[in-house]
Amino acid sequence: KLSGARIVHRQESIVTQMGAPYYMAPEMRVEGMEKTCAVDVFSCGVMVIEMCSGRPPCMLKQEFRQVGDVIVPIEEAERRSDDIARSHYPLITQRIGVPSIVRNAKNRPTASRLIREVLLLRLQEQEQRAERAEQQAALHAHHAAIAEQHAERAEQRAEEAEQRTDEAEQRAD
Repeated sequence: KLSGARIVHRQESIVTQMGAPYYMAPEMRVEGMEKTCAVDVFSCGVMVIEMCSGRPPCMLKQEFRQVGDVIVPIEEAERRSDDIARSHYPLITQRIGVPSIVRNAKNRPTASRLIREVLLLRLQEQEQRAERAEQQAALHAHHAAIAEQHAERAEQRAEEAEQRTDEAEQRAD
């Protein structure tokens, strides 16, 4: 656990003096790199993925790979691909979580952009609910019309049967 600026040791803790490494933006791990509010966007993206997948961050992959003679960084979405794949809310993960964890801080969305994205997702959800409600109402109306037609036909058949019965009784007299 992190208490102020000191470390409280606990077995299997992922917390360091600067915070939990799994939630830390890459630039937080490099001394001298500019730290902007994009580091918070990164951490938010990790938390979104965590909430959508229902599990804490799982980064079993290395940060870098060797391509020929060059060592290149591995994109965060690839490193966190297991968590992303297990998302119960893939639309939220793909539209909010994944863009927030890109390695280059300048390519991350701003906090205001993320808020707009959340509002857009909410609006789309409300529109989809309204559309489903309209479809259900139309289906209910259709079923009601069919039921009414069946009732009218049954009534006609009953009247015809009654008329035949009356005619049969008249012939029998």
